[in-house]
Amino acid sequence: MLRSALSLSLVTGKPFRMENIRAKREKSGLLRQHLTAVLAASEVGSAQVEGATLGSKTLSFTLGPVRPVRYRFAVGTAGSATLVFQTILPALMTACGRSEVTIEGGTHNMQAPPLDFLQKAFLPVIHRLGPRIEIRLEKYGFYPAGGGRLTATVEPCERLSSICLLERGEIDRRAAVAIVANLPRSIAQREMDTIAKLLNWDAGLIEVVETRDSAGPGNIVLIELAGRNVTEIFCGFGSWCKRRDRGIGSRRCGSLLSCVGCSRGRAPHRSASASIRSLWWRRVHGRKTESPCQDEHGDYPLLSARKFRDRAGGPVGKGSNRIAGLKAACSPEGAALGVTG
Repeated sequence: MLRSALSLSLVTGKPFRMENIRAKREKSGLLRQHLTAVLAASEVGSAQVEGATLGSKTLSFTLGPVRPVRYRFAVGTAGSATLVFQTILPALMTACGRSEVTIEGGTHNMQAPPLDFLQKAFLPVIHRLGPRIEIRLEKYGFYPAGGGRLTATVEPCERLSSICLLERGEIDRRAAVAIVANLPRSIAQREMDTIAKLLNWDAGLIEVVETRDSAGPGNIVLIELAGRNVTEIFCGFGSWCKRRDRGIGSRRCGSLLSCVGCSRGRAPHRSASASIRSLWWRRVHGRKTESPCQDEHGDYPLLSARKFRDRAGGPVGKGSNRIAGLKAACSPEGAALGVTG
């Protein structure tokens, strides 16, 4: 809600005031990644901001002119750099000139879309609207170490085009990749063996990426289904387990996916299986478009006249409490929102 309100304020020029930010969360108020998004939006939009401090539960945002220049932002933790980028992107898409944005933070985070999603699924849809955006990974940033870096260039357009996105279309290409950072290659190889076996894919469809260009260890498995209209990305993360001596097969091990800190047992099967379960769930329930569609594309139907459908198959926008709340947030008076999520 916060990031969406910032995005819509940037493109409409309307102020908003938000209260009770993350009030029911264990750590309420603005965390580092939320604060970075606020500061990034305020710099891009030359905004006057009140409440932009760590832990703040109230925020007032009044926009100035949007400036297309070269920006650099740092989350300072493993908080998502991709979400910060998505916050300011709508304003830069129709700015009066080219922008370049560098963001340091988490590039592969369980609570946010990984950079691969932006590159392969999100931006190809945005390109149909008119702007040209290139985003490149300069350094991996896995949780909990963070320290990643991405750089994006945005070539805006004067007016956004219409787009109709109702069906994925026939699948033209399939691929799977396991990435390991500062970890044994054998972990990724076992993950790919699991996917090849369970999906009956041959070796030409799978890939192992091994990197040392990361501040800490990390592991992610990505399955890509490229359709005629959209590309879907399904992912499963390996999570670092501090209880290496307990073994992967033990229920006492605290990992929900794979324990990338353990070199034995069946840990890699879990992150591979998590990707497959996500794919299976989407196929069984007959979803039309990419699963993060409403969260990651949800504001864009408000920017130009086009047809979208969310993951439930219904149109995004009309009748949606989320969109209604955001419209209220961007009312001319600057409405006050009580955000409890």
